[in-house]
Amino acid sequence: MSDLATTIALIKKSEEKVVELSEARIAKQLKKLPLIEGPPGPPGGPSGKQGRGGPKGLKGDKGPPGRQGKQGVGKRGKIGPQGLRGKQGEKGVGVRGEQGNRGDPADIAVLIEDFNQKFAKMHQQFQQQISKTMTTIIMGGGGTSGGGSVNILQNDDVVFTNPESVSNNSILVFDKSINKFVTLPLNGLVDAILAATKYTKLIDKVGDLTYIGEADPGTAESASLWRIARIDETLDPDLQITWADGTADFIKVWDDRAGYTYS
Repeated sequence: MSDLATTIALIKKSEEKVVELSEARIAKQLKKLPLIEGPPGPPGGPSGKQGRGGPKGLKGDKGPPGRQGKQGVGKRGKIGPQGLRGKQGEKGVGVRGEQGNRGDPADIAVLIEDFNQKFAKMHQQFQQQISKTMTTIIMGGGGTSGGGSVNILQNDDVVFTNPESVSNNSILVFDKSINKFVTLPLNGLVDAILAATKYTKLIDKVGDLTYIGEADPGTAESASLWRIARIDETLDPDLQITWADGTADFIKVWDDRAGYTYS
């Protein structure tokens, strides 16, 4: 039995060897044969859905600045014409501010000298205008309208005076004692008025504006017993003199001089 089993095992092993050799030979022979392309296979299934996008990457470093470009070449245009001046805006509305602290006392001598110079200038202009008007009237240069005399010195309500004896810059002043007009030199009249006016005077110059206050001696600056005039030099070479709230009555407060309306 042992010899038979051995024999069977040898036969089986030989068969396996033959098969192994046969497969090797077949594969070797197949390599020598030319390749023949077979028919295409059936199409594959549909494409799959696109996957989700990945997370956003980190921000890269900032690159270096680019070089400055060359300056453009061209002529500068001419300046355009000036536009029209706009309309004046409306006057603002607001609460009047509190009065500021009183400034240091001014040099009264300088202010008085400045006032005297301005007054002399106005006085001269006034005299020239009066002289021109009076010369026209006295010499009969005025026009005629209706009846009556064209020579004012010949009227019944004027004390007769020979025109040749009337000094230059004279005016007519009504004399209540005789109920007639008399001729008086303007210089003498002005001097008489100034001499008779012995009020305390305060002068405050603020830029081109000069305030002049008059009151009885000893009157407090906070009392409503002043009359206040204002000289405006912004109309150079002319001067404009106006009164606080348009009145020369002694009813104003010197401390409030800047807040009044002048006319």
